[in-house]
Amino acid sequence: MIKLMVTSVLLFSFIPVGALSQEIGLKSEEYLLKAVFLERFTRFVEWPLEAGLERAETPFVIGIISHNPFDSILETVYADQPIKGKTVEIRYLETVEEINGCHMLFIPETDGEILEKILAAIRDYPVLTISDSTGYGRRGVHINMYVEKKQVRFEINHKAARQSGLTISYLLLKVAKLVESSSGV
Repeated sequence: MIKLMVTSVLLFSFIPVGALSQEIGLKSEEYLLKAVFLERFTRFVEWPLEAGLERAETPFVIGIISHNPFDSILETVYADQPIKGKTVEIRYLETVEEINGCHMLFIPETDGEILEKILAAIRDYPVLTISDSTGYGRRGVHINMYVEKKQVRFEINHKAARQSGLTISYLLLKVAKLVESSSGV
């Protein structure tokens, strides 16, 4: 029952994906679905006070580091859709130093050394890391999406998320594949 409830929230209570995909003109809905999942995940994650989300004027900041696989999808989806009751600011980052101030960081597939540098820099900070690259959950990314049988699924590295000061609801943990870092994080 709980799994069905969480799945319903994750899948059905946001934006009409079909209409939006036609508006954007997507050939594939994969990154539109992933963009929607970004907001959905936040419904089941709590940030500590130090993240500053309790201040009304603070926007919810999503950073995309390296290259942007979403094209303009994030701007379209979050133009009028808040996250945690806040306006959404999208930042395109080129360096690890630019991550400061982000609440969520999407990490597309990148060189392994660069991934390690990113994760080491923010390991103890409340930045929810999300990716869609094979093996990234085991490397320390908090939530890693993957496609299986034509459906977007996700794995969670709960220990890495806790180390960053984030609390992930057991409701989300119950519907995810749980993984641990191969490096012991």
